[in-house]
Amino acid sequence: IPYMLPQGAQAAFTVTGPDGRLVRRETLSGDGTAKEIRLQVSGWAAGIYYYVMECNGYRITRKMVIR
Repeated sequence: IPYMLPQGAQAAFTVTGPDGRLVRRETLSGDGTAKEIRLQVSGWAAGIYYYVMECNGYRITRKMVIR
């Protein structure tokens, strides 16, 4: 999952599973360069997952399908 945060910014990144439970949570720090989050999903159940990134009052939600 590609992202870029302004220098000094912090973002909350969360992933919820098909049952609505929290699967992953972490805090990301920005330095003004493009970065990427790599998720190891081999142990995750098949289904629809949502990831959310929140930073400075903005919120982005996207859907992922694990097969």
